[in-house]
Amino acid sequence: MDLSAVSFSIALSVLCSLISVISSTSGNSQPTKGGATPTPIVMWHGMGDSCCARGIGGIQKMIEANISGVFVHSIQIGKNEEEDFANSYFMPVNTQVDTVCQKLSQIPELQNGYHAIGFSQGGQFL
Repeated sequence: MDLSAVSFSIALSVLCSLISVISSTSGNSQPTKGGATPTPIVMWHGMGDSCCARGIGGIQKMIEANISGVFVHSIQIGKNEEEDFANSYFMPVNTQVDTVCQKLSQIPELQNGYHAIGFSQGGQFL
């Protein structure tokens, strides 16, 4: 087994653990009679990745499939996936953080709080 396969296996195990913890702390994963829904989740990708890439997009789909009714937002810094990728390298850190704070504050689903999952550099910035 090569190193990238081992790294992927470890990352997948950690992600499954996170989903389990988030699901258990969000209460019932089904919307309740009172209209309560699971706590929203924000994901921030790492350097050299993008909001919607195959890997991050797959993780978002996996979370949505395992926590019924959850709102998941994958952070994008740029007008498209290519710009998001480039900005992960070249946009100054403080500008990235300021941009994301501004964007998150404008998303109604996040106004009452959210869980955050950061990957690599995205974890540092969160």
